[in-house]
Parts: sequence; C-alpha cells; structure tokens
Amino acid sequence: MRSSRYFSGSQKDRRPAAGGHWPWFAAVVVIFFLVLSPAPRAQQDQLVNEAEASQAASRLYQTLTRSFGEAMEVEKKELDRVTTALESLQAEAEEMKERMSRIQLMESTYSNLLLLPSVEARKLEQAKSRQNVAVGYIRERLEKIKDEIDDWEKALKETREQVASYTDQRTDLKTRPPQVALSSELAERLDALIDLLETKQARIGQILEIYKDQQQGLSRLLVERIRPLGAKIDEQIEARKKSRILHYDLSPMLRLARGELRTNLGESLETLRTLIFETAWTKTGIVTWEEYSLFLGVFLFLLAVLQAILYACTRFCGPRMQKSLDEERFWHYVLLKLFQKSLPWAGAIAYLHFFPIRPMYQLTPVFSLLPLIIRLLALIMVVRWGRIFLKALGGQTSDPLFHRIYSPLRRLFSGFLIYGIGHLLLSRLICTNCMTLIAWRLIFEFLLLGWCIYFFHVFRRSTAGSEFSEHRWFPLLNPFLIAMGYGLVLPGLLAELMGFGGLAAYWYFGWAKTAVLMFWVFILYRVLRESDVAAHIERSDDVDIDPLSPRPYPVRWLIVRLLRIGVGAGALFSFFVAWGAPRTFLVDILYAINYEVTVGDFRLSLTGFVYALIVLLFVHTFTVIFKEFLRGRVLRDTEMEAGLKDSILRITGYVLWSAGILIALRTVGISGTALTVVFGALGIGLGFGLQNIFNNFLSGIILLFERPIQVGDVIEIGDIWGTIREINVRSTQMRTFDNAELIIPNADLISQVVTNWSYRDARIRRTVQVGVAYGSDVALVREVLMDVAYQHPRILRRPHPEVLFSDFGDSALIFKLRFWVHIDWFLTVETDVRTDIDKQFKEHGITIPFPQRDVYLKTGKLEPPEQAGALEQNET
Repeated sequence: MRSSRYFSGSQKDRRPAAGGHWPWFAAVVVIFFLVLSPAPRAQQDQLVNEAEASQAASRLYQTLTRSFGEAMEVEKKELDRVTTALESLQAEAEEMKERMSRIQLMESTYSNLLLLPSVEARKLEQAKSRQNVAVGYIRERLEKIKDEIDDWEKALKETREQVASYTDQRTDLKTRPPQVALSSELAERLDALIDLLETKQARIGQILEIYKDQQQGLSRLLVERIRPLGAKIDEQIEARKKSRILHYDLSPMLRLARGELRTNLGESLETLRTLIFETAWTKTGIVTWEEYSLFLGVFLFLLAVLQAILYACTRFCGPRMQKSLDEERFWHYVLLKLFQKSLPWAGAIAYLHFFPIRPMYQLTPVFSLLPLIIRLLALIMVVRWGRIFLKALGGQTSDPLFHRIYSPLRRLFSGFLIYGIGHLLLSRLICTNCMTLIAWRLIFEFLLLGWCIYFFHVFRRSTAGSEFSEHRWFPLLNPFLIAMGYGLVLPGLLAELMGFGGLAAYWYFGWAKTAVLMFWVFILYRVLRESDVAAHIERSDDVDIDPLSPRPYPVRWLIVRLLRIGVGAGALFSFFVAWGAPRTFLVDILYAINYEVTVGDFRLSLTGFVYALIVLLFVHTFTVIFKEFLRGRVLRDTEMEAGLKDSILRITGYVLWSAGILIALRTVGISGTALTVVFGALGIGLGFGLQNIFNNFLSGIILLFERPIQVGDVIEIGDIWGTIREINVRSTQMRTFDNAELIIPNADLISQVVTNWSYRDARIRRTVQVGVAYGSDVALVREVLMDVAYQHPRILRRPHPEVLFSDFGDSALIFKLRFWVHIDWFLTVETDVRTDIDKQFKEHGITIPFPQRDVYLKTGKLEPPEQAGALEQNET
C-alpha cells in the first residue's frame, strides 16, 4: 500500500503551519521589544505599556492554544491512518509468508522434477512457465515494496523534522523571561503533540522494518533459488530437445500392433476433457474473477481496436498495388499483396506476444493459452502467404503447366495447415511423444508421399504445352523436382518407421522453416532487382541523351546494394537458426567476424572487409553525386570545352576514389607502414609483370591532362573512324560510325599515329571528284558544281567552296569540288552533293562518261601456249 493512502491531507495539514512558528515568533519579538525598551519617562506611559504587553501576551496565548489544538487534530488523524496502514501491512505480511512458502514449495517440486530422467519436455516447459510467473510476481512485488519504502522514508523524514521543530519550541518556551506568563495547559498540549508525533514516528519505523524484511526475503528467494531453478530448467529443456532428435523408440508399427494407440487415445481424450472442462477454467487464488474479467475485457478491447486500425491501413495498399501493375513491377505487387493480407495477422501476433501481462494473470484462462494461439496464428499466416503467392502467379501467367499444377499446390498448403494445427494441439496440450502424435505424423507423411507421386505425374503430363519448354534448363527441371521432392519426404518417413520420431520431426520442421526463409529471400531479391537502377550514366555536353533511357539514381543504387547485403546476411543467420542453432549463435558469429588475425603489420578481420565494402559503396555514391553536381551546377554555364569538362570530372573522380580506397584499406586493418610495404611490392610488380597495365594507366593520365584526344572528338586510327565516348584509366572507348564500340588501350593512342579530325576545329574539308565527257563545256561544269555547293545548307560559306580541274582522264575530264562542312555531317553532305551533281548534270546536258575500252579481235588458228611462246621468240 502506498503512503498516499494514509496521508491524504495536504502538506499544510500535516505540518504545524496553522499554529506553528509565526505566532510564536511574533510573541518573541514583542517580548524582546518590551525587555529592551528604555525606561518610560512618566508613570502613565509605563502603565499603558504594561497593559498593552498584557493584552499582547493574552492574544499570543490564544493563538498558540488554537494552533496546537489544530495540529493535534491533524496528527491524530495521521496517526490513525498510519496505524491502519501498519495493521493492514501486518496482515499482508502473513499472507506474503504463505505465498513465499508456496513459491518455495514449487521450487522444491520442480527441483525434484529435474531429477527424473523420464520427464517430458512439455512438463518442463509448463514448469518453466510457472517459474516465469513466480519471477514476474517477485519482481513486481519488489518494485512495489521499493516505492513504498521510498514513500514511507519520506514520511519518516517529515515526521522527524516536525518532532525536532516542536521540541525546539518547547525548549524556547521554558527559557522565556518571567515577564511572559505561560500557561501550563499550553506546555502540556505541546508535550502531547510531541508524544503523538513520536508515536507516529515509531509506527512508521515498524512499517519500514516490515517492508525491508519482505524486500530482503524476496530478493534472497529470487537470487538464491528461483533464478537458478529457471536456468536449470532451460538447460534440461535444451538437453531433452537435443536428445529427442536422436532418441530411439520402438518402431511405430510394432507399437500399433501392441494396441498402444487405443490406450493412448483414451488417455489423450481424458486429458483433453480435463483441460477443457476443468483446467482451462481454473485460476490462481491471487486474482479475483472480477479483476480477471476486467483485465480480459481491456485486453480484448485493445486487440479489437488494433485490428480495426490495421484493417484501415490495409486499404491504402490498393492504389499502390494497382500502380505497381501499371508500371509492370510484378514483384512489388506481390510484396504489397502479402503485406496487405498479412498485416492484421502479424499485428495480432505481435500484440499477443508483446502485451504486458502481469504475472498474476499469466496462469489464468485464455492467457495461459497465448503461446499456443500465437503459434496457430503464425501457421495460418504462413499458409496464407503460399496461397496468395500462387494466386498472384496464376493471374500473371497463362502457361498451361502452372494452371494444371495450381490445384495440387493449393491442396498441399491445405494439408500443411491441417497437419500443423493438429500437431500443435497434440504436442502443446496433451503429449510430446505419445502414440497419438506419432500416428498423426505417420498419416501426414504417407499422405505427403502420395501427393508427391500425384504431383510429379501431373507435372510430366503437362510439360508438353508449356512456354518454358523452349528453355535449355527445362529438361533438367523434372528430374530436379523429383529428386528434391522424394529427397525431402522419404528420409523423414524412413526415420519415423525406424523409430527415430524426433529426427523425423526435426527434419520436416527444419525444411519447413527453410522453405519460408527461401520464399522471403526470393521475394525480396526480386523486389530489389526491380528497384535497381543505374548509379551513373556517362554523358557529354555535345552528345544528346535519349529521354526514354533510364535515369541515374545513385542514392537508390546504394540503398539497393546495402539492402542486398543485409538480406544475404540475415538469410545466412536465419538458415542456421532454422536448423536449431542456439541462441548464442549470433554472439558467436559476431565474435568470429570481429576476430583479428595479425600478419606482420596487418590486422585483418572479416568485419573490416565488410566495413571496407560499405565504405567503397558510399564513396562510389558520393563520387557520382559530386560529379553530377559539378557537371550540372558548376561547369554547365562555363565556356570550357567539352573535353576539358570531362577531364575535370574524371580527375575529380580519381581523386575521390583514391581517398576512398585509402580509407577502405585503413578500415580493413592495413596501417600506414603496411601501405608503404604494399606500394613497394606493387612497384616491383609493375616493373615485372604489370608493365602494360601501368603503361596504359600513365597513358590515360597523359590523355586527361594533355588532352590531345577528348571526349566527343572524331578520330581516325588506322582505317577506322569513330567518336570518343569515354576515356578511362586503362583504355579509351570509341564508337565507330557503324555504332560498334571499340576499346583502345591508352598506350596505342599515345604511341601510334592518330588523326584527330576535331582537335581544335570541328570543320573538315571534303572533296567530291566527278568526271565529264570529253567535249563538255568546262566553264559550265565549274558553274554547276559551284551552284551545288552554295545551295546546300550545311556547306560552310567560309572558307569558300572551290572547283579544281584536276586531270585529263582516260575516259573523262576530272573535276574536284572541295568544300568545308561540320564533322558531324560530312558523310551526309557528301551523299547530298553527289545526288545534286547528278541531278544538275542531267538538267544541263552534261554527260558523266563510263570507262571505255577498244577490243580488237584476230581470226586464225589458236596455238597452244608453248607453241605460241616459241613463235614469239622466233619472231623476235
């Protein structure tokens, strides 16, 4: 009981404020003034002063009497409240002793239970539940006692201050000069008030003593007996679970032949009847039905409110799912669908698990079944995941193979649900290794084997018309599924028939958890793949970007990579947990990845490599963002050449990457001294095996600083023309006019002859050669060619086009039309010029001759080559 119940009055009522120090202080001041005042000059003044002093003393007496009377009334009430609290606490102390005796008896019972070798794990789990209730009750009681001790110590301190104050007043009254008349009644009242406060002080001390005794006893019981018992129960439960995996029993077929199933069914039905009609409606004696009903009502009301809120939240997923379908992001749609359908179930599970249930209610009806209810809800939610996934795939694909196996897969999920519910009810409420549970598991295993046979038969008959049959991997799918299906079912069935039921249960449940884990890893990786974007797209100011091409999103790119790492790490850890890894497994993993291996000056650890990878990801993202900032904000409005801008951006990127790599190396555990050694070894390697790479690297640096070739330049190397698209550290990327990407080592661009057609000027002079027939008007030809040049819009006027009469050919007069054009259009302009020349020549009657040859035919006898050669020699 809290002290506020016994001190309901205000602080003003509990302190002697109404008749306390101020009236008495006023009286002392008056007396002090009277004693120290000078002698009156006249007898009349002396009489007046004595009368006034007498009246003041009389008023002081009345005030003190009234003040002490009010203080007496308040303190009597407070004493009555403290007395009531003491009596109630003494009664509670007796009840507490009985509860502590019951807890000690429970501890002794469960300690003896641990000594039994044949005790089931289910009974140990029940003992653990009751031990947890006892621990919770003791902790709650200790917190309450601590609060009570604090309140009563505060009240004791206030009472001591009151006693000291009144004692000082009594001493002060007794030492007053004889001029002030003091009543013996006033002194008696003050003594009575002090005695009352001392009695109150003593009883508060008794209350504190009782509370401290309870605190000490409960703490000793918790530390010395209850907690060690819980640790022992946990050890026994883990040991029984591990031993159960490889525990050998008689074959279930032999046990069925002996009639154990009939006997065990009767026992199970009796246990179930007792549980439903008796145990389920019993409660602990420390809580009344009214308190239980009120607590249960609040519990269910809050659950209903939470479900209503979650159901309202699911309505917001509809528009987003439709948007995902419109954007052809199917896996986003699947994830949102799973989230929408699972939100109420997951909310209920989280509410039941995290709701703060007081220890006294944990063994009452409904609340004692919460662990079972949570497992049942989780099972239903997992089965719903599979059905939702199948339905979503069915709406997305029209493949006949999937629609034929859709129904067997739905039946499989229904079978899992029925078996899981039965297994949970039997194992949690009745037994963990009885013949009823084994028979239920055998039925499921044989039905699962029959389903596999039927499913593979349907699958083989439906593969002919599938759209996946065109893939090369499809012929391997059928044997893979058969091997996987029978590989999962047959080992568990054989272990069950041989008497290793625990191993069979461990096998099936391990693969079930693994299947759920793989399902979510697959969904998340597909969603991340749909969300993935390019971190950076290389572009130049003189090259247009397709507006339909994907845009770079470096931050999203970084988030997707980090999420992939997180999903992979979480999946690896969850896989081991699914197969029974201990609770300390995560701590062991963290210790292993943080373990440092010292190799010379290197201090390496797996955590360092992970951090280095994350650092490099952040450096890459920051580099992309910073380069985009330079390109779009700083360099966009400058008058620099495009190649110079690109060089600045690339050098900036190299600097940032160099700093990031140094930070990553330090994160791995390579110190500055070690870096010196590494760079020294790298220099030796460059001198021997990495000459070409280092040569290309230096050549790339020269290209960036000297800039003989820039991004966007049109160059000719050998007989290949193309446009420079990118200058990297090792190589340069060139796109030919045939849209082929050519990768050129930087050393070749430095050491070989390269023609840069747009180095300083983007203008290029081109020549179109044409021949006309002998006898054509040369002046007219020159005029027509000049008109063709000047009429084309892309031919530059400065420098002027010119026509040259270059030669007398075998069949024609040779003319050359030379003109200047921008390098981006020279091929198109040449084609247009030739077309216009042909058209203008036809209009002006100018003939373009074709090559002519005179052929002379000689008649006579054809001689063989040898005779013909001899005749020629004779003629000569």
